[in-house]
Order: sequence, then structure tokens, then C-alpha cells
Amino acid sequence: MKNNILIIALLLLTSLAYSADYYWSANSGNNWNTIANWTDGGGVPIGSTPGNTDVVHFTNTDNSNCTVDVNVNIGGLIVDGYTGTININGYSFQVTSGDATFNTGTITGGTLTINTTGIATYAGTSFGAIVNSVSGRLYLNGSTFNAVATFEKNGAGNDNCSGNNTFSANTTIKNSGSGYLRLENTNPDTFNADLVVENSGTSYTIFSNAAAGTTVAGNLAVTNSGSSDSFIHVNYTNTATLSVTGNVVVNNTGLGTQSRNHFGLRGTITIGGDLTVNNNATATTGRTYISYYDNCNIIINGNTIVNNDGSTTTSQIQLGHSGDITFNGTLTIKNNSSASNSQIYLNYLSASHSDYNDNITVESTDANCDGIRFGENGGSGTLAATKT
Repeated sequence: MKNNILIIALLLLTSLAYSADYYWSANSGNNWNTIANWTDGGGVPIGSTPGNTDVVHFTNTDNSNCTVDVNVNIGGLIVDGYTGTININGYSFQVTSGDATFNTGTITGGTLTINTTGIATYAGTSFGAIVNSVSGRLYLNGSTFNAVATFEKNGAGNDNCSGNNTFSANTTIKNSGSGYLRLENTNPDTFNADLVVENSGTSYTIFSNAAAGTTVAGNLAVTNSGSSDSFIHVNYTNTATLSVTGNVVVNNTGLGTQSRNHFGLRGTITIGGDLTVNNNATATTGRTYISYYDNCNIIINGNTIVNNDGSTTTSQIQLGHSGDITFNGTLTIKNNSSASNSQIYLNYLSASHSDYNDNITVESTDANCDGIRFGENGGSGTLAATKT
């Protein structure tokens, strides 16, 4: 009797764990929920529609359009070589366990949800659908997103994205994992609306790593909220350039040992609107650097507001570590920090120079803060005539 129960249990577990590969073959119309439209890849009918552990393939074997006519929950999705259109048609469409690969074709008509520990690769598919993507690993390698898109990488792998993507609506990119995420390694990305970049894990995120020409037509928000030793770099190499038409907000709210923002490590950044810098980490050491190395140049055409509010051991902001900054609008600096080391530095090292083309307002509101310091180690600045 016990042996029979064991056999039945094993059979049930095997059935639950089993997954199959389903290939789109429009043999009887274009609807997803038609059994005759699915084969085993060799043209043999598979006898059912894909289930929640199955991997679905769209290839150039059949480029017929596919219309979803039922809620879909599948294990994996591979679109490679396929030139047709998958119309989600307002139904729920979820990939929940395996890899999701998008190299070709078009996906429209609703919301595509990826929630998997696997790899999500976007390398050529055009999306009219909303994309909500959470995956262990993430590669943004050349797709077009015409609706709102949200991406989160939460795994331990280190991921390098080649770029060459176009995002036409508001976009969020988040790294909540223990491995790094690097964006725009080879080619620039184009963001035609607002962009949010957040590092909330235990590693780091690089936005605008090496490519020249990345643009953000809307507003940009960059936040490090991670733990352990976490940070964000913007413009990592000498070749990187970034242009933001709207406003930029740089937030440091991380916890743990160290939380750092490097907005402008190298290369050139141009901001058309305002820049707001908030350093309010609860980490033991929270630092925000604007224009770090001597080969970094940042131009801010709007107004700049800088707030230092941390209350732990070290809470510091540097506006020009070794790099240069041009402030074409007003500059307002507030040091509200009660941390043991709570300085705001402007033009910290001798290589750093800033042009201040409008008025500067300086305010220290906490009795324990360590002040606001210009040219601490030989850096320089020029205040425009008639400005104070």
C-alpha cells in the first residue's frame, strides 16, 4: 500500500514538473487558444495549448500573426526569427518561470508581464504592449518600447546591456539584485519620456556606461536605495555622453555600510532643466559626488538645489571632486546634516573648476553640521559679474 502511494506521489510530482516546447503554427486561424495551432517544432500537432510550465516558441517557420483569446500563463517565451505580430488583445499574459527572449517580431495590445528567476532578453522585438518585467537577469540589447516599460533585475548574475533601445513612454529600470547591471555598454539608448533608474540591491548600477549619445527627453531620477556597499555610476567611461532635456533628481537613501552616488564619473552630461541633489542615506557612510574625475564636465542650464540631510557617521556631498561644472542657473545649498562628518564641498581638488553664472545661496541649519566649503584642496570657481 505504501509503495502504491509513493508511486502515485512520484507520478504527480513528475506531471507537475513536466514542461514541453510549443511552436506557433497557424494551421487553423490565428487564435492562441486553438489546439491545432501548436506543434512540437517538427510540424507534429502537440494536442493541447501551452500551460503554465511550458516554453512557447515563435520562429520563422510560421510568421502568421497570433491573436490571444484567453488569459495566458506560461513558463517561458522565445520570439526569435518571427516577423509577425502577437496581439495580447487585452488579456492577461504572463511568463512565470523560465527565460523570456525577444529578438524579433512585434507584441501589441495589452500588458506583457514577465515574473521569473530566469533571463529576460530584449534584443529586437518591437513592443506596443505595456511591459512589466521582473527577472533574475536582464539584457536590454536593442528593442523598441512604444508604451510604458518597467524592468527589474533581482538576481546574482552580472549583466551588461549593449543598448540601442528606444523607449517612447515613461520607463523604470531597477536593480534589486546582488549582481551589477550596466546599461549602454556599446550603443546609446533613446528615452523619449521620463526615466527612473534605481539601485536597491547590494551591488551597483551603471547608467550611461560607455556609449556616446544617450538622451532623455523628459525628466531623469537616479536613486541609490541599496544596502551593504551599494552605488550608482552615471557616465562611467570617458566616451560616455548623456543629454537630459528635462529636470534631474539625484537621491541617495541607501542603508548598510556605504551608499554612494556618482553622477558624472567621466565624460559629458548636459542638463536642460533643474538639478536637485538629495543626500539622505541611513548607511554608515553616505556620499554623493557630482562630476568626479578631472575628465568629467557637467553643464546645468536650469537651477540647482543641493540638500545634505544624513544623520549617521558620514554624510557628504561634493560638487566637483576633480571634475568641472557649469551652473547657468541659481545654486542653493543647504546642509541640514547632523552626521559626525557632514561637509558639502565645492571644487574639492585642484583639478576641479566651476563657473557660477547666477546667484549662490548657502545655508547651514543644523548646529552640528560641518559646513559648506569652497576649494578645500585647491579647487577653483568663477562667479559671474554682478552675481552674489
